[in-house]
Amino acid sequence: MEHNNLGDFSEAVRNLERALNYSKGPQVYELKRISIESRFFDKDEPEPEELIRSLGMLVKEISEQPQSEEVHARRRKIFVTLGNIHHVIGERNRRAGNLKEANHQFQSAQQNFEKASDKDKWARFGLAEAFFRSGNVEAARKMFEEKVLPDAQKESIDRMEPRTRVVGRMTELICFVRIPDLNDRFAQIHGQVLDSLADVDGRLTIYSQIQRRNVTRNEFISDLALLRAEVRTDKPTVKLAAALPQLVPDAMSRESQG
Repeated sequence: MEHNNLGDFSEAVRNLERALNYSKGPQVYELKRISIESRFFDKDEPEPEELIRSLGMLVKEISEQPQSEEVHARRRKIFVTLGNIHHVIGERNRRAGNLKEANHQFQSAQQNFEKASDKDKWARFGLAEAFFRSGNVEAARKMFEEKVLPDAQKESIDRMEPRTRVVGRMTELICFVRIPDLNDRFAQIHGQVLDSLADVDGRLTIYSQIQRRNVTRNEFISDLALLRAEVRTDKPTVKLAAALPQLVPDAMSRESQG
């Protein structure tokens, strides 16, 4: 995990593969999942579609094992990672104007997140975003308001580690973008995100809820600008905001390469 935090994703994969030689039981599936996720974090790695196939095989493998709560927990994490990758592919297609394929990917993301959303807060966030991008804006608003925002606020308060607190704050910020009645509080939460970001060691990556991967500080700030662009002073309907392609910084557009 240290190499992922430092942005050395290829070394993280090598270390995880070595660790597999000394692991057994459900922990094996978590290490395999993190290894695949680390390849997704690395934009020089293969197209995300290849990783979806690998995760699908991992779901099949873990489903054939004797079932326990620990096994169920590992499987939920696989579904969340699958949902995240489908969502990123959907965003790539949405920005390119391939709306039919984008909607297909958002629907696939939704299906995976639904399999984990009862017990995983990040699955609930992913599900709300998938609803939003699929045009089911009322279901999205309801989930952001009733589930995701309380989860994010608790994360921001309970977590002491600076990087984790930033993730909680960024998730709050997305909620304030997606819930129209809270749009006017965007600037306040945006400032809190930047304050939390200032506490993070500059050598470390930060997890972006936009890209669903660890990114550099500059990329993270670009993602914040992307969110700001979604908050309009004339307050268009949420449905319009969901349908329109957004202006994407160069840092985001590079994700189509890996």
